[in-house]
Amino acid sequence: MSKRLKTSVKSVKTIKSYVAIISVALIGSLLILISSATTPYAQKELELTTLSNGAIAITDTNASGGSAVVFNPQQVSNKTYKIMPLGDSITNGNYIDTYNGYRLHLWNNLKAEGINIDYVGYWSKGDSSLLDKDLSALGGWCIQSAKPSCYGYPLYPYTVDWITQYQPDIVIMEGGTNDLKFQTVETVKQSMRDWVELIFQTKPDVKIILVGAPNLQPVYEQWTPTFVAEQQALGKQIKYMKYYGVVDLKDGTHPSPQGYITFANELTPLVKSFIK
Repeated sequence: MSKRLKTSVKSVKTIKSYVAIISVALIGSLLILISSATTPYAQKELELTTLSNGAIAITDTNASGGSAVVFNPQQVSNKTYKIMPLGDSITNGNYIDTYNGYRLHLWNNLKAEGINIDYVGYWSKGDSSLLDKDLSALGGWCIQSAKPSCYGYPLYPYTVDWITQYQPDIVIMEGGTNDLKFQTVETVKQSMRDWVELIFQTKPDVKIILVGAPNLQPVYEQWTPTFVAEQQALGKQIKYMKYYGVVDLKDGTHPSPQGYITFANELTPLVKSFIK
């Protein structure tokens, strides 16, 4: 073999070696990138509330890994607003597939808007996707009655202690559905009036979102927004959220899974309107 040919062969072998080294390096880098997406370290970053460049992570059961990232949310305020979910099973969540009620979706909605909230209340209920499980709501409870059909427990007598202890900025309250099953409409109207006024007496600067009832008694359903308007005319910080005909119901009373998403979507602008 001539000297020139030997040199050419040697050059080709050298080039092949470089190509092999570069290929191995590229494949290795690709494997590292792929594996890092499934390591606990990558998942751990999504568990943090705030990520780099102002992005935030929210719980999203439809997303891969159960989390989603929202980029550049508008920060409304640095304050953390205390919200008390107050009521009966409509607030509590009545079925396995609606165990978190509206709270998970409302949390995610507000977080995506850059609003920090802290649910407060006497009990804790929710699955692992709901990081803040506090609320003051139990299924079957009435506003003031202690009859057996209300499990012997009315919400009214406990309300002062709950408001005083947890000092909510906003109370999302609903009730009266269980009362309407055995009491007159006029009695339930007065119970709701007493209940709202009690909360304002206990914490005058509190803000209330009053949720309407299912259409068990159309007269009561029509009265509720009128009552809210009367309270607003007195200077009270209260807003009304229509329930029946807006929120999809699973059994005629309690929201379906999609209904709770709508519930949260209806609540979101009302909560935002109370934040300065």
